[in-house]
Amino acid sequence: MEYRILGSTEVTEGGRSLAVGGPKPRRALAALLLEAGRVVPVESLVDAVWGDEPPRSAVNALQTYVSRLRRVLGAGTLCRHRAGYRLTADPDLIDARRFERLLAAGRAALAGGDPRVGHRRVEEALGLWRGPALLDVGDAPFAQAEIARLTELRLVAAETRVEARLALGDVSGSVAAARALVADQPLRERGVAHLMLALHRDGRTGEALTTYHDVRRLLVDEFGLDPGDGLAELAQAILRQDPGLRAAPSPAPHAVGPRTARHRE
Repeated sequence: MEYRILGSTEVTEGGRSLAVGGPKPRRALAALLLEAGRVVPVESLVDAVWGDEPPRSAVNALQTYVSRLRRVLGAGTLCRHRAGYRLTADPDLIDARRFERLLAAGRAALAGGDPRVGHRRVEEALGLWRGPALLDVGDAPFAQAEIARLTELRLVAAETRVEARLALGDVSGSVAAARALVADQPLRERGVAHLMLALHRDGRTGEALTTYHDVRRLLVDEFGLDPGDGLAELAQAILRQDPGLRAAPSPAPHAVGPRTARHRE
């Protein structure tokens, strides 16, 4: 049995999606999956399912939803405790946890000088996504922090994939992938850096510098900020045709987007 939240909330067995009920049971299931291995208090589940205005029958209705879920998942998987309920599952059977493990393995392999393994692991990680995280409970307050965290990690994974392609010498693939990243997140400096480097390595230095000036203009116009030092230094290195850029690993500024940009004096 596998549990999916990288997209709509879903439980599958043998590749077949299991019936877990309508919107409210799915909210309860999502809340339990986000706290897998820990007891979730009844009050927290009521808040997750109904928000600030639960009906008087909320606790009884929750018991009904959980009973139905237990019939699907198994009583040993979804257990009743004095304070609430606990869903127990191997982390690797929850797609979000498996995604994080694969991403960490890919980044470690890339940092260790093995971009081929790094690329493979990150591709596996990104392949687990079926749509926006927790798609069917995206409006629920309890899910917002996890949605934001997983969405950020998905962007990191996409950037890491470009990094691995650059390290493997796949210049044209890197340009296409980095361009897609920048189109989606034009102020995220790590993606911009990858695109600049990929274009430069593809012999398109003018386009690389134009990319820098475009993001600089956006930052100045929208936030009154200059790009971060890392991006500005990369632009200067490209301008002077620094030979080290041809073989060096792709740049990865610690800061991304306008958060790393510098205030204009």
